[in-house]
Amino acid sequence: MSGDILEALTQGALDLIDEGVKSTPSFGLSAMYRAWQKNRIQEAQEILIAELKSGTRLAGDVDQDSFFGLLFRYLNATKQGAARRNLKLMAEIIRSGCFDVQIPFQPDKIASNAELVSQLTREELLLLATLHHHKLALQNSGVTEDELDRSVHEATLKDLVPKYFDSEDHCEAVAVSLGRTGLVTTPAVWDGNRIQATPRLEELCRLCDLESALSM
Repeated sequence: MSGDILEALTQGALDLIDEGVKSTPSFGLSAMYRAWQKNRIQEAQEILIAELKSGTRLAGDVDQDSFFGLLFRYLNATKQGAARRNLKLMAEIIRSGCFDVQIPFQPDKIASNAELVSQLTREELLLLATLHHHKLALQNSGVTEDELDRSVHEATLKDLVPKYFDSEDHCEAVAVSLGRTGLVTTPAVWDGNRIQATPRLEELCRLCDLESALSM
């Protein structure tokens, strides 16, 4: 699918939201909302088109119904006020899942991961990115799985506390909240609870770069 076609499709879909914004009365709070929403639409368009243009898969390899379903999720997240970093991650997932020839096209998984990242807070993204970073760095160190999990947990806490989280309890509370996503678990061990990445976090990180989103 060429960049020109992607840009036209994305622009057309975003125009559907823009029509709703144009119908909002231009006075008081409504006028402020209209201006905010128009800025959001333009920003979302730029993020998505920039990502999709870097894809390499041929148009015929992607089911149109699935692609437009993903686009709808992205537009809905834009409409609901998702942060710029969340939109960037959603756009990366759509691009990777639909237009990266090295990744199998699996619409259900792409949609599930796109929906998931749309709701993550900055604290949650920070914890996930740090956990994944250390898992990658330590996974070939020749230790047992239990030793690896312990080392990753300790390195993650060392990085985040107290620089980003005021205590280990704060960090672990964020990890417990992330339990709803299936990206981490917090099993009880002899010295407390351990923060562990799951295979789903690895799957997510093949589709998007959590660390890069934190700079936005």
